[in-house]
Amino acid sequence: MRIIAAIDLDASDHPWLVTRAGRLASLIGGHLDLLHVIKPEGDEAVGSLRQLMALYQRVPENHRGVPLIVGGDVADVLVAESANYDTVVVGPREPGPIERALYGTIATRVMQKAQCPVHIARGDTLIADREPRLLCGVCR
Repeated sequence: MRIIAAIDLDASDHPWLVTRAGRLASLIGGHLDLLHVIKPEGDEAVGSLRQLMALYQRVPENHRGVPLIVGGDVADVLVAESANYDTVVVGPREPGPIERALYGTIATRVMQKAQCPVHIARGDTLIADREPRLLCGVCR
């Protein structure tokens, strides 16, 4: 299985999301790609690649995919990339009030338009004393 996780390197709290996505990859036997989206006019790709490579240390080695740095809008890039993956992992990061009022949260936009299941990771605490578990709901 192929998993992609969106990482905002501008936020200071992204390591927990990489750890959580890495645990998901281990649980389902998948490979995790990390994606960072930069502004098209930005020139930060080299520094971002170094940061992504450092974050890969949190992912079990046999579940590491590739780091991706793409220019564009985060939600649009994730929706486009979702066609190539089995699962998308996003965090609960909130946009500013104006962007949220106009477009909604990134997680909501991705969830509504993605071509694969979307896992929205919540919180930064990991339960270390038990194996990860997934809950799936089935509607008839």
